[in-house]
Amino acid sequence: MFSLRINNINNLKYWSYKKVPHETMKRHKQTHYILRIIAVMLIQAFLLLDIAWAAGGSFSSLKEDNLLSPALQINVHKFISSFFYHSRDLAQRKENRIKKVRQALIEQSLQSQLQVKKGEGLSFVELEKWKEFTRRIISEKCINLENKLKSSTGINFWKFYNQDRDLQIVKFENLLIYHFQLPYGGNVRLIGYGKGKQRKYVMIDTGLGIYYNETKKIILDAGIDLRKIKEIWITHFDCDHNGAAGMFADEFNIPVWAHPDAPSVMQNRMPGNELNGAYTNWAKEVMGFKEPLAEKLRFYGRAKIQDASEKNFTF
Repeated sequence: MFSLRINNINNLKYWSYKKVPHETMKRHKQTHYILRIIAVMLIQAFLLLDIAWAAGGSFSSLKEDNLLSPALQINVHKFISSFFYHSRDLAQRKENRIKKVRQALIEQSLQSQLQVKKGEGLSFVELEKWKEFTRRIISEKCINLENKLKSSTGINFWKFYNQDRDLQIVKFENLLIYHFQLPYGGNVRLIGYGKGKQRKYVMIDTGLGIYYNETKKIILDAGIDLRKIKEIWITHFDCDHNGAAGMFADEFNIPVWAHPDAPSVMQNRMPGNELNGAYTNWAKEVMGFKEPLAEKLRFYGRAKIQDASEKNFTF
């Protein structure tokens, strides 16, 4: 287990900062464009082979006729239609799942507040107006966050994140501390200890799961071998802090250290919280949240939950 102790606050004056060179990102962009060009060329080559095979002729016959047979036109049309239909179908299924878990979260949130409102002596009409107003407010908040997250994923991620600006590297004695912040997704820190090739890393918080691939790229661009990350420490189990913990743990076989109450927090089963997993289900669809498997979890501290149902909780 990794531990960090600072005995003298005056040692902070020896901290030194450095930036990741701009050339790193520039080289990556150049490589990315080259790979895209190669991919397009390969796709075109294989499509041409498929066209020639479907037409039952040769490249020379296609060139001489400069036309596609009706059968081939139908074949290509079906291929394109099927591809776009499949893409739209996947997107629609995703949207339907999000709507379903969002509605469950709204209703569960409403029920958790309903008993308090009933105790205020509201009339039936007043209570129904409150329900309608509360549903609208929660729905607007959920949709607003969903749109923000959607606008910051994929290639749009790099509109929000700049390596030269957002990555900080701090040197303290024989430690290297890396820190960066993800858009709408919390802070990520890595502490490197050891020297040279023996240097290993502890990761503190992982950010949202929807930024998993981008987070890996940031770490790689900083010159860190992901296989050298030996532990993940989660400060608390909000999705913007542990959303990608399960992904890192699965891919690189890294143990995840957390508080003993973490499983209950992930399933919204803390005393007084009546969401019963509704928020977690929504977070999995919207934020890419993936909890670590039970065999990857390690616990520190003492559990504070006294909920009897926790005794039978299997995670």
